[in-house]
Amino acid sequence: MCIILICGTAGCKKSESKATSQKSMGRFVEQEIMFPSDLVAYNLSLIKNAEGKLEAYGYNQAASALVGYVYENGEWEKKEASWLSKLSLETEYMKRIFLGKDGCYYALMMESDENGRTKLYKSLDESEAVLVPIKAFEQEKKYMEGLVMCPDIWDIQVAEDGSLIVSDSLEDYLDIYDASSFEPAGEIEAGMPFCVDNDHVYAGNQSGDAILTYGIKDNKQTEENIDFSIDSAVIARQEDTTYLACKDGIFRKEDAGSMWQNIVDGNLTSLATPNNTLSQLAVAGNGDLYVMANDGQLVSHLFRYYYDETVASVPSQELTIYSLLESPTIRQAISKFQKENPDVRVNYLAAMGGGWTVIWQMSYVH
Repeated sequence: MCIILICGTAGCKKSESKATSQKSMGRFVEQEIMFPSDLVAYNLSLIKNAEGKLEAYGYNQAASALVGYVYENGEWEKKEASWLSKLSLETEYMKRIFLGKDGCYYALMMESDENGRTKLYKSLDESEAVLVPIKAFEQEKKYMEGLVMCPDIWDIQVAEDGSLIVSDSLEDYLDIYDASSFEPAGEIEAGMPFCVDNDHVYAGNQSGDAILTYGIKDNKQTEENIDFSIDSAVIARQEDTTYLACKDGIFRKEDAGSMWQNIVDGNLTSLATPNNTLSQLAVAGNGDLYVMANDGQLVSHLFRYYYDETVASVPSQELTIYSLLESPTIRQAISKFQKENPDVRVNYLAAMGGGWTVIWQMSYVH
């Protein structure tokens, strides 16, 4: 493999000094937050609580129990959540802990036997765990010829009125379950990612080129086209604003606005790291953004994005790498280099199909 490196700088010292004094300042920067050491590093859940603070839930192997933490003032503090001890970890395992828009905590569990049925538990005053009686989760259904099984529930969110919005991994739409009977009450022609805010659902459309808004009460649906990818994306809501994180970065759109704003360039952060799969997004009350990602080695990482007025809007130096073929090894080396050199933008170009194509740009900022 042939590799060529070309470095670029701002020029001579005199012009560089002048440019530095006039350069634009301020951008979101990245900081990795370590999870509590007693949590198993995979299958963690991230929540923004009613106070706008971050919470993390996972399995404590030493105690053989599910535990929760609150992130406050840069530290994780264990949270009293006795309802978690009422869940049966001998026969079920946790898929996700989440906070519904009805103000209640929920645990999405799956049976550990060959049936693999999904169970949903609701916390009452965070002291008791009650099974939500969803008959459809107990019944086998035919997905296609030769495939009959119980629903494989990927995710559930709860609306303000108690309605359940359910994502089945084998379906290309979202199911709505009635808040009282817990019976199927409708479908939304949408896929992943999705989130619920009050009585509306925000999700990627089935073709992946728009974000739709669906009213649970009035069944009205609108779509807005996007020019970024929603593959491996996560979505969240905060104060009449939709946030979406993907490989391309973090985007924001206010309900009253008409355009999506790219507030974090994915190429300048770990969001674009090849092995990272984004799993959750939370917007804290102070405006900080938190993205949880799995690195392909069964380890979950938490990245915080906060606005720093002292950092240059764009890196002041540039490094270009050319190779004959695209290489995952080079990509990983770029990621490591950026962590040690935050003020350098790395461009990776590979000769493919009769022309130079830019396929990788990355700069990591602490």
